[in-house]
Amino acid sequence: MAVLQVSVYVENKLGRLREITQVLADAGISIMTHSLEDEKGYGVFRMIVPTPQKVEKMLKTRGFSVRLTKVVAVLVPDVPGGFHQLLEVLAEEKIDFSYTYAIGHTKTGKAVNILYPVEVEKAETLLIKNGFEVLSEEALLQLFK
Repeated sequence: MAVLQVSVYVENKLGRLREITQVLADAGISIMTHSLEDEKGYGVFRMIVPTPQKVEKMLKTRGFSVRLTKVVAVLVPDVPGGFHQLLEVLAEEKIDFSYTYAIGHTKTGKAVNILYPVEVEKAETLLIKNGFEVLSEEALLQLFK
């Protein structure tokens, strides 16, 4: 059920991120959500796109270092404490994660949280067991149509 995320390693150089987005724009591919993490001399541009394998191939042929990663996309109540509820469930079972980012309010009235847990399948099972809706790639795409 995991969603594939595209991670691109980008030099901290003026215009380099724009080169990536230009490739996607030229191909008519939307970026559903993204995050950019700054490191010494480079950044990691993470994004959820409708066609991750296609984007991976396109960017690699243009010389970018790209990796596909399985992440969890989970609907979180768009209320005070909604994200906290998610973290409480994970903490109770001692499931750690490396990073998280979100897609704001969707037509469901909930936010979509993208989570990279150490144990993807275990996190998905636990979240579902606790009443969270974990999205497949297809279900995630449907939220944006």
